[in-house]
Amino acid sequence: MPRIAVDLTPLRPGGENGGAKVLVMELLSEFIRLTPEYDFLLLTADWNHEELADLEGPKVTRLCVLSADGARGEGTGGGVGQPLHAVSRRALRWLPLRIATPLRQRAVQLARRLPRVLGPVITGMHGPPLLQKHGVSLLFCPFTAPTYAEPTIRVVCVVYDLQHQTYPQFFDPREVAHRDEVVKQVQFWADAVVCGSEYTRQTLLASVGLEPERARTVHNCIHGRLHRLVPAPDALRDLQIGERPYMFYPANFWAHKNHSMLLTAYGIAVHGNPDTVPDLVFTGAPGQQEEELRRAVDLMGLGSRIHFLGYVSDEALASIFQHCEFLILPSLYEGFGIPVLEAFSFSKPVLCSNVTSLPEVAGDAALYFDPRQPRQIANAIERITTDSELAARLVRRGHRRLAEFGNSREIAERYLAIFGDVMAAPRRVSEGLRGVYPDGWTGDRVTILHGAGRGSGYLETVFEAPLYLPHDRLWVVVSDGKGETETHTIERGQSATITRRLPGDTGFVEFLIEPTFQPSAQGDSDDVRILGCLCRGCWIVSQHGRESLVESSRVT
Repeated sequence: MPRIAVDLTPLRPGGENGGAKVLVMELLSEFIRLTPEYDFLLLTADWNHEELADLEGPKVTRLCVLSADGARGEGTGGGVGQPLHAVSRRALRWLPLRIATPLRQRAVQLARRLPRVLGPVITGMHGPPLLQKHGVSLLFCPFTAPTYAEPTIRVVCVVYDLQHQTYPQFFDPREVAHRDEVVKQVQFWADAVVCGSEYTRQTLLASVGLEPERARTVHNCIHGRLHRLVPAPDALRDLQIGERPYMFYPANFWAHKNHSMLLTAYGIAVHGNPDTVPDLVFTGAPGQQEEELRRAVDLMGLGSRIHFLGYVSDEALASIFQHCEFLILPSLYEGFGIPVLEAFSFSKPVLCSNVTSLPEVAGDAALYFDPRQPRQIANAIERITTDSELAARLVRRGHRRLAEFGNSREIAERYLAIFGDVMAAPRRVSEGLRGVYPDGWTGDRVTILHGAGRGSGYLETVFEAPLYLPHDRLWVVVSDGKGETETHTIERGQSATITRRLPGDTGFVEFLIEPTFQPSAQGDSDDVRILGCLCRGCWIVSQHGRESLVESSRVT
């Protein structure tokens, strides 16, 4: 029976993941109902392992592979790729910086102690990689990064947006570099990429050299989940709203959600029509940005009309939607726009931005505005509150538009069909080298994929442990994924040439480097990369000559 591993390590408590968490949880529930022919291995972290307990059953197993202190999870014992804390650190590298930074600080503290204990641990390690060990046929990465990808396992990734390329000013430069690296890893590892909108798919194709047939569009049609719930009868009273009409904006307080521009527009609208403009209700995970907006609201004198409800339950969310006057969505960037379909399903008019994926989702059923123009937003608010015929027309169009989209079951079936296609197709081979930066430094692993016909050759790789490493020695664990590994010790200031005979069929060679270090954590550099050692060269040597992979491959 095929087994699908699902990487849930980035899933955070509450609403930190935004709409991605909502989509992922809905997909998992549908997968379990729809797929007697598959079973699922959920890769979890210690901060979400218990939250996911309700999903476990005859076809679903949880495996904790990531700890907040950087230590090895229960599922990572044994096998190449699992040196003490290696998988954990690799996962932290792909988490958004706002989540990974506090976790990484604890991991770095642990890493400083590793050289004293790591040698005997690594030297005694044998066995297959994690996914191979657990009989996995396909790795599904619903939070994009293929953190646990293995060369013999097929991979499907979800890409939600490439917002960092359009609005890099909204991110720390390290986060931009981090997201670019994730996209490169998706391009390299993914057999298929699922995008939540055609807008996102076209943006991805224009951004990277991805073959069009590898990218699929599956709209995030999960609006029906709120109607399966019983709305909380006292939710509005408990949240201290509902005495006055209100418009609704459900969004975390991220820069691209454009809350500050909405506040400006709302102030304009209230100033012009104080008696007809409804209150404004926000929901979203609390954070520093919310506190800044609260202060702005107080300065504007609008504290009695603008309500910050924080992260709310789905039952409360359904009640808020059910009783709002209309949805307003002034976002500068959306990869899909789940709240639009949710508003349609509750028979609410939609006012939204005319950019990115929103016109694709809303069609002719929304009143659009330029999200960078507060006067346009204010005009839209004034129109919808004074023109009942317009509001009714938008609701009717919303019903028609909603009928053009699927439901949770249908999109889960599309995902499962993609999984089936990927597992049935011949394994895609991206021959080349990954894991070496342009300046020659490695991360914690270097992977070389090779095609068939290399049987008469061998791989030659030179690694160096520079004198300025913060530890006395490092270990390089070599594997081809077929069970046995070999370990090489390199003393500080020395280098080692490692050769490996290549088989005649398609395969890979992987080098795991331990311990690693972060230059910025040493206090003498702003380099935040997690580094292993220097790769001085990598060649395939055969009767045809000596082919340099570092020079001929695009290295990352």
